[in-house]
Amino acid sequence: MLTAVMVTAFAMFLAFLRPEHPWRWAVVVSAIIPMGEVVAFKLTGQKLNRAGISEAILAVLPANAGAYGGAALRTVIRELWKPKQQMK
Repeated sequence: MLTAVMVTAFAMFLAFLRPEHPWRWAVVVSAIIPMGEVVAFKLTGQKLNRAGISEAILAVLPANAGAYGGAALRTVIRELWKPKQQMK
């Protein structure tokens, strides 16, 4: 559960900073988790189990939610703080 929360928060932060293409941040953040599993496997020599592999693949879901949520939040903030047009 902690992994999902961290993936969501990190993807949301990145998409908030650069909201143009939030799918890119979802791909980048969700790709880090399986790579981390492989690195941990290589360094420690422990076997990979199905639950760990499934969790790593399913990290795409909270990454998408975070990325699109961050982009939407940035859009809302931009609209709320837009300077008012001067009356002519």
